[in-house]
This record gives sequence, structure tokens and C-alpha cells, in this order.
Amino acid sequence: MTDNTQQGAPAPKLVLPPAGGASGRVAIFVVIGLVIAAFLMHTVLLIAVGMLPTIVAFWVDPRPEKYSAFCVGSLNFCGLLPFILNFWKGTSDGSVLDPFMMFAAFGSAGIGYLIYNIAPNIAGGYLKIQSDRKISRLREYQQELIDEWGQGVTSKPGDKDDKDK
Repeated sequence: MTDNTQQGAPAPKLVLPPAGGASGRVAIFVVIGLVIAAFLMHTVLLIAVGMLPTIVAFWVDPRPEKYSAFCVGSLNFCGLLPFILNFWKGTSDGSVLDPFMMFAAFGSAGIGYLIYNIAPNIAGGYLKIQSDRKISRLREYQQELIDEWGQGVTSKPGDKDDKDK
């Protein structure tokens, strides 16, 4: 076995990852998140308790796309947002145990679960109806061709009936 450095070949270069890559970004986001949490502790607590259905949907969904977490989370946040805004305006004490807040946040998350479970069936039904209509139109067109050109239009090339003609 020969050594490439003895023959005058350049030594392979060592490629290092850029400084402050993904781990640096994560650290920056963690620090920013902790600073925000320190200044907005009550808001973070409202969001943490109110968004529990979204966290559960994220953990339970086995797919990498996390469609259920997206559907549940968007509606869950919409149900929670008015209470956060009222707390910021000072018109509410922002109690985490407020039954109306819990009902709005968890109820809207329930609607998100409902949409997540029902939407594929609705879309599938619509696509089936659409494809059935297209098949019906193609069969009507096929019958028009048979009426105009005769039954020979329906046979494939090389069929036994085609060789006799």
C-alpha cells in the first residue's frame, strides 16, 4: 500500500461544519423563549394550559406531517386568542381555571378534531361523485360513437371479430 503524501499528492482537506450551526440556532431560540417566558409568564401559562389538546394531537399523530396537530392547533389557538387579548387589554384577570376559557379553547380543539376526522370522508365522497359523473359522460360519448360508427368501434385490434371482417 502506498502513501499518497509521499508521491506528492495533496493531503485531503478536513471539512468542518460551520460554527454556530443548528445547535447554535436552537440555543438562541431557547434563550429568546426563556426571556419571553419570564416577561409574559401569565400569558405563557394560559397558552400552555389552553393548548394542551394541540400537544396531545402532536404526540398522538404518528405521521411526520402532523396534520392532526396542525388542524387541532389552529382552531385551539383561535379559541384561546380572545382570552389572551382580553388579559392583555386588562379586561380579564386571565385565570387559567376560567371555565369559559377552558370551554372555548378545548371546544374549538374538539371542532378541530372533528374537521380532521370528517374532512377526508367529505373529500373522498366528492371525488367519488365527480369520477362517477365523468365515467357516465364517457359512457354516453362511447354510445354516441357506437351509434355513429357501429359496434366495430368497441373491438380491440387483433380480436377474433376484427380478423373476420
